[in-house]
Amino acid sequence: MSLPGSATSVSTRLSPERLSILEPLLGALARIISNGRPLTEEMLRTLLKGVELESDHAARKELERWGDLLSRVRSAPSSANRLATAEALGLRGLHYAPVLLAVNLVSPCEALETSAKVVHFGRVKAGTRQTLQFDVWGAAGAVFFTSSFIHVTPHRFGPERTTLQVELRAAPCSTIYACVELLSVDGKMIIPVIAECEGEAAIATLPPVRPSVPQSIPTAPQVAEDPTKTPSATLSAAGKAQSALIAPSALSPQGPQVVTTPDVAVTIEGIGQFATIEEAIEKAPPEATLKLNQGTYVLQQPLMITKPLRIEGNHSSLLCRAAGSVITFSGSHVWRLSQLTLSHEGPEGGNALELVSGRLVLQGCSIQAGAGSSPSIGGNGLVAKGQSRLEASLCFFTHCQRYGLLLLDSAEVILDTCTIDHNQTGLFAGDSSHPKLSSCFCLSNRTDGLLFAGKSVGRVDGGTYEANGQAGIVLAENSRGVVNRAICRKNLHGIEARDSTHLKLKNNTCEENRECGILIGDSSEAGLIGNICTGNVFGIRFTGYKEQKLEGNRCSLNTGSDIAYEDAARPNLKSR
Repeated sequence: MSLPGSATSVSTRLSPERLSILEPLLGALARIISNGRPLTEEMLRTLLKGVELESDHAARKELERWGDLLSRVRSAPSSANRLATAEALGLRGLHYAPVLLAVNLVSPCEALETSAKVVHFGRVKAGTRQTLQFDVWGAAGAVFFTSSFIHVTPHRFGPERTTLQVELRAAPCSTIYACVELLSVDGKMIIPVIAECEGEAAIATLPPVRPSVPQSIPTAPQVAEDPTKTPSATLSAAGKAQSALIAPSALSPQGPQVVTTPDVAVTIEGIGQFATIEEAIEKAPPEATLKLNQGTYVLQQPLMITKPLRIEGNHSSLLCRAAGSVITFSGSHVWRLSQLTLSHEGPEGGNALELVSGRLVLQGCSIQAGAGSSPSIGGNGLVAKGQSRLEASLCFFTHCQRYGLLLLDSAEVILDTCTIDHNQTGLFAGDSSHPKLSSCFCLSNRTDGLLFAGKSVGRVDGGTYEANGQAGIVLAENSRGVVNRAICRKNLHGIEARDSTHLKLKNNTCEENRECGILIGDSSEAGLIGNICTGNVFGIRFTGYKEQKLEGNRCSLNTGSDIAYEDAARPNLKSR
């Protein structure tokens, strides 16, 4: 829609430089429009002020045009309109990925489908190449991936069935975790890629692969790094943040190495300022950035970090066999880890990560922990305590003897597009913790995928909870929770509530579970709206006696009953 008093003439197109400044506002426009708010002149001025273009008339007209296109597709959603809107925004010079995200935000659709939820290569010999395939259909879109250890072709797909090939390239570490992102005007889907590499760690012989984009879509210019230059460092005598480059000790031909000043070059002999990563962490100043080379760092003792640091891996691994957590974070600081695998193994019990306080940000990390002779001590991937806060995206919590994630006290955990698989229990939230999961995968855990207990308050938006030994999602004791748009399939129960819980279930799909799609028992209170339960024994089963509210649920093809209830539950069912 056009704003009051706006002109209808077509303005000249913005230069690439001005368009690159304006493009981040596309997402802000989409969020405003998706909430049903009318776009006003004042809103436009405020947005433009954020990028210092409030006095640019052409920029305001361009932003207004984007808002008009997004408003139109929101008011008349259809595959044809979504595609036309995406093409129109693309013709304005915008990049494909933010355009698809914006269109999908204002006019969501679940038409995108795939033949696989996870691409798992299993155990492969390190350094070899292998290829697996899966199909995608239902909408036209593009394929994106960021890992240098996989390659996916083709980069584009149409609404008809298209076969995508995922090639596993030379592997530098014991386990590879990557993601393939399928983005279309009809939806967004993340497909995890997992490979467990056997044999000695291999150094990749192929050049890094930049994030893939369709060749026909204009992208921002990229400049290749000059390997002869030293890493940029920003530490000054005044104490500003620095960059440190560390090479692994045991498995790297370069030997231990740390570069802590802009003037120290990385040499092939591996001569550095610090001999070990333990010494580097101990002596690095607060706010330092430690950059690790490829390889496995074997720690003699667990690490305790009590100052703010950033640790950036290059598909690097930290391994500890001594008792205790591989890394424990304590203090009112912020820590950031990226592209790291953290593992605890051996005869002594221990966790991979322990967050006692402060804020920890994880991106692209893999967390795993076995337990030795004392499985009651340790064996957890990540333990969050106190009033700590964890933010994790594109991470894997996998193959833990006990919990992939254990949340205690008042810990707050936000997981975005993470995979929690092959643990005893995927995630346990106790006490008064606050877990929030968005578009996560919880797969093949031996008991429950997610277990909210105590007085925890949890929220689940989207994601797949599949092939867990007990329930995909469980609420127990006095917990509270909201579950929206989750897919729970091939578990014992899709979603289970017991004891005295309170929960809201909306637009979830529970299918092919061995017993119940949704099970509500004891004195739990639930509101069920728009859920689909199919192919289970019982679609929805009530065994408790509290009042339940049902609205617009669809149950079919369940072998026992679509909706089953014990006598005590019958008077308390209210549907409309």
